[in-house]
Amino acid sequence: MHLDLEQTLKKYWNYNQFRPHQREIIQLILQKRDGLVLLSTSGGKSICFQLPSLLMEGLCVVISPLLSLMKEQIDELNQRGIPSIFISSELNQEEQNLAIAEIQNRKYTFLYLSPEKATSQTFLELFSTIQISYFAIDEAHCISGWGHDFRAAYLDLVLLKQHFPKTPVVCFTATATEKTQKEIVELLRLNNPFNIKGEFDRENLAYNVVYAEQKWLELIRILKQSKGSSIVFIQNRKQTQAVCEFLRSYGLDADYFHAVRNVLSKSTNSYSY
Repeated sequence: MHLDLEQTLKKYWNYNQFRPHQREIIQLILQKRDGLVLLSTSGGKSICFQLPSLLMEGLCVVISPLLSLMKEQIDELNQRGIPSIFISSELNQEEQNLAIAEIQNRKYTFLYLSPEKATSQTFLELFSTIQISYFAIDEAHCISGWGHDFRAAYLDLVLLKQHFPKTPVVCFTATATEKTQKEIVELLRLNNPFNIKGEFDRENLAYNVVYAEQKWLELIRILKQSKGSSIVFIQNRKQTQAVCEFLRSYGLDADYFHAVRNVLSKSTNSYSY
């Protein structure tokens, strides 16, 4: 198994060795266990739920709340020669029906869905007709705390265990308190799950608090001194666009991204960034 893991990692990702915790997580998934994984952003969690499926029978169903993230991962998987697809409301009914037929014909290794899609009657019925290696739930903290507002559909993911009690469910997140972890396990009815926690101390990141009488002019100064791309987090959607236009007025190449902007614009912006 050790050789299979290393060979698969090298073949599809061209990495010679695993990052901390990756091998352990993958081996536990291969044992067909439920699990909860906490790894920091950029901690390599996608490999943890992608690589095992290449060594197992059946389709891996990945549930994610973000369309842009699904698109990005699907593109990367297909570029690596791993047949993958996502189904969303972007597809018309004919396209969705074709995709479902291809899934039933075992064309894909990965299927990415929103929690709303994954718990719909159409897909619950589909899952009952095919072999599924495991369900991977990304951003699992959405089920708890602020997740009740952010993505209430995550609460419905308990249907996966109710309908398919023998199919492993593995949850991934980069942010979860002890209380949140407990809620994830209880609300999704995970069965004796393994729990792996990575390191969250990012030595390459630092926080600085700047007191400024004119904060937007101070922002301009900081951005003009910065090398590479920057992300500015804004409190609300309306202000997001206003700040973007303000930055442009000072000659900065800026664009904005929020939940209600049309899908094409968001997709274009994420790739441009």
